[in-house]
Amino acid sequence: KERLSKGSNTMSEDAKQALVRDIDQKTRSLQRDTEDAQAEFDQEQNRQLVETLRKHGVNCRGSGGSKRAGSGAFAGKTFVLTGALDKYTREQAGAEIEKHGGRVSSSISKKTDYVLAGTDPGSKLDKANKIGVKIIGEAEFDKLLAAG
Repeated sequence: KERLSKGSNTMSEDAKQALVRDIDQKTRSLQRDTEDAQAEFDQEQNRQLVETLRKHGVNCRGSGGSKRAGSGAFAGKTFVLTGALDKYTREQAGAEIEKHGGRVSSSISKKTDYVLAGTDPGSKLDKANKIGVKIIGEAEFDKLLAAG
């Protein structure tokens, strides 16, 4: 379909109307897809599956979550959680990290930026110290959140 008049940078009325129809059709299609996806996540069994995956360290938001890569206080940063936290459950802390652009991992590597350590942290703390990963507590975590 040629939508621009020959020799001109302006659209004809027919072309404009066709473009509006195309956009409307695509918008309706996206709305249906969104409603279908929402219906799937409204089912209890699917919500439980997502929660189980999160508890096992799976990032259920994907790359298109509410915060895009490159934005937020923790943009591009990888966290590992260890030990019992006082103020947050692991799920809450993980959600805050992801909400602010970070990622939560279940294992420590040289790519880990922070270990958020609570009481009784176990072997993850030892490994973090061994490879030089920055270890923070809840107070520092809260300061980082507030700064972002």
